[in-house]
Amino acid sequence: MQATSVDTKPAVLVSILKLLEKGWNIFPVEKNGKRPVVVKTSIDEDGKPYDVRMSWKEFEYNRISSDQIQKWYEQFPECNWGVVCGKISNICVVDIDGQQGVESLKKFHPEMDTVSTLTAATPHGFHLFFVHPGNTVKSFPILPNVDVKADGGYVVISPSKTLDGDYRFILDVPLVECPGWVARGERAGFDNAQPQNSEVPTDTQPMWVRNLLMNGSPSGRRNQDAARLVGYFHNRNVSRDIIEQIVLPWAEKCQPPFDLKELKTVIRSVSSYQAMARSRGVAEPPVMTTTGVGWKFYWDSLNIDIEVSRLIETDRNGLVGEIEIHTNDIPGVPKYLMGPIDFPFKDGRAQGALIQQLDKRMHGPPWSQLVTDFSRLVIGQFSKGSEWQLLREANRAISFGYAYRPILLAKEPTLWFSAGGGMKSYLALCLAVMMETGLDIGIGPALVRNHVAYLDWEWDIGQHARRLDSIISPEDQEALGVNIVYRHCGGRPLRKQIEEIKRMVSEEGITFIIIDSASPACGRASDNDEIVAFFQSIAELKVGSLILAHVTKADRKNDEDSASTAYGGVQWENQSRSAWNLRKIQEEGSNFADILLTHQKVNGGPLCNPFSIRFTFPDEDSSDPRVSVRMGRAGEISNADGRDAGLSLREQILMALKSGGKTVSEISDELGGVSEMSILNTLRGIEKRMVNRTIEDVVGEMYEVWSLR
Repeated sequence: MQATSVDTKPAVLVSILKLLEKGWNIFPVEKNGKRPVVVKTSIDEDGKPYDVRMSWKEFEYNRISSDQIQKWYEQFPECNWGVVCGKISNICVVDIDGQQGVESLKKFHPEMDTVSTLTAATPHGFHLFFVHPGNTVKSFPILPNVDVKADGGYVVISPSKTLDGDYRFILDVPLVECPGWVARGERAGFDNAQPQNSEVPTDTQPMWVRNLLMNGSPSGRRNQDAARLVGYFHNRNVSRDIIEQIVLPWAEKCQPPFDLKELKTVIRSVSSYQAMARSRGVAEPPVMTTTGVGWKFYWDSLNIDIEVSRLIETDRNGLVGEIEIHTNDIPGVPKYLMGPIDFPFKDGRAQGALIQQLDKRMHGPPWSQLVTDFSRLVIGQFSKGSEWQLLREANRAISFGYAYRPILLAKEPTLWFSAGGGMKSYLALCLAVMMETGLDIGIGPALVRNHVAYLDWEWDIGQHARRLDSIISPEDQEALGVNIVYRHCGGRPLRKQIEEIKRMVSEEGITFIIIDSASPACGRASDNDEIVAFFQSIAELKVGSLILAHVTKADRKNDEDSASTAYGGVQWENQSRSAWNLRKIQEEGSNFADILLTHQKVNGGPLCNPFSIRFTFPDEDSSDPRVSVRMGRAGEISNADGRDAGLSLREQILMALKSGGKTVSEISDELGGVSEMSILNTLRGIEKRMVNRTIEDVVGEMYEVWSLR
């Protein structure tokens, strides 16, 4: 007798997979709730933990597979489930809230009593499912207590449940065409187009809204955050009175508390602005956030943002700054729509030219109003400046400390520079392995564990993968959890892709980044403004960083007595918090190489003595392909000291001065008779940066004393 196959899948999973087969895009929602599931916990800039939830917006464009559903079910076995509405699932949902919603529907559209379509009961009402009409249908309140959930929205579906009740299909019939009044977005029953909602939905509030309402805002951000909150709720058709009730507890949590009179002024101003903007064809005013070097303006419904940086006021052109215009998740439209370009914000002709260019590149958005609005806001904000703050009340986050002592700072940028082929990338990868695993591979364990991302502008992933295999075997990589994240960044400087990298850092839980290398990552490595912008971009990531750089052309001539400087000038060392020069010492035909590390600069701590790291490479016929690594003091590994260890005369002089001030004659004696003229010429070459000269009179005889600054 032939055996009969039995589907052993749980009933919940079977139900969800059947809906997936209909073309619905399904994703997991938190247990007993309506928000996307929590995928991890992270720490904000104030050191407070917060939940990082699954980003469902990507599922508006990316199709979900049955295998992915299976994985989610195994990961979140007790979760609820949601369906992405809109074109991706070909559905439009009319969400009826309670008896008031039923009455609204009867009053304004009594014909709906005869409509027979797929219907679900919810804990507080009903969901009516319709075929999506094809045109864009926004998710928004369409009648009092009746919402449309279509493009840009989702609903929780059967067999989900909350503490208030279950979601279940009560009329299982085919979907019918979407009603015309829904497809056209015809609203009725609102006073001045504003529903008087007594409750604010929380299921789709973004993380920044929930964080602000829970924690308040510090001095210096209260006005900005008040405008963001009011704009968010006003855009969702919440009345002024209700907005005040929502935002008042936030104002009381601010440090210091936000004045109620000032809060009402913000509510009135934002509401008036929004009404004006809508009358001119703009869906909403922009949300303005600071970037540290300027501001970002974001129009939520349009998926457009404009980033402003490098502001300066000139006598000739007024206020000028650099702008970049981006689109987000718009199919067929490039993310980087325009920029970076220099833009004079008070120049009407420049505004008109920009509007024309934007309209050619992406026809549809009300560019005239967008450009006018953000220009006015930039001018106003720049003129206003920031709030006064008490220094003693500032957040005192301790940033100085080591990720790997003494050559990697934990939360600040560290700079390494050497000639090409100096093995700085190799050594950086070794340290990444130790930070990921806590393993000591020969140069001491890392002080703290870090999750590392390697941002590469020079090589490719295969090159680094081969190097990784030579440091630690593929089997040990998996067993010990060497989960270094790699991103090839070639083609664009760091500041132009900082938003994507910030998302990666947040989603992956990255705590340390390696940038290889400085010049292409910066864009214009000799431009001081570009270097400052590069380090400001790194600061936005709020993680530790190692920046690999090449040396100047002069240093490439192997003149060991010349000062070593990162390519692009001293600004690189000025902006970094710690800087090291790496020099490779390897005899021809030798299977080992010594890397001499010399500390050039540090903020908040002492300069460290030079030391060496030896890499020993396997013989060609060796069965073990791995490279061995060990560390020692300068000269110790090479069984020599001074010049024989690879120390330049400059480095020997600086080491001699660590014990205190000395004359040229005393330095010569300590270095074993190096000529005083050579010492004097070297001292003069580094005087401005590293050493100080004093003239003393001893019984009528003048002489010079040199010391470290």
